[in-house]
Amino acid sequence: MDLVIKNYRINQSGQLKRFIFSKKSSKNYLLILYFFFLSLIRLDKKCQDECSLLEEIRGYMKKKSEIEAQYHEELNNLSTQYLAKKKPKQEDRLFHFILFIITVFKINKLNN
Repeated sequence: MDLVIKNYRINQSGQLKRFIFSKKSSKNYLLILYFFFLSLIRLDKKCQDECSLLEEIRGYMKKKSEIEAQYHEELNNLSTQYLAKKKPKQEDRLFHFILFIITVFKINKLNN
């Protein structure tokens, strides 16, 4: 089968020859040209669909990151409020200090 380009054709041996259109060859040429442009139109539509899909994914990820940022901020505020309320009482500090002293004495006895 020969490849036809404009008024030239390349035969199977790779030789470029001047091509004179006949009714049969011009129909084949137009048919090939028609399918070529049809495939280009399909390819363009596919690329547009994929670009719109990527834009949708981009919008989704942007909204998701905004929600996660708000969640992080609220969680951070909640934890700072909780830690501000929970201060150890004086008796608790004394109790922990006494436990620390007892533990230190036990460790010293074990080492001696």
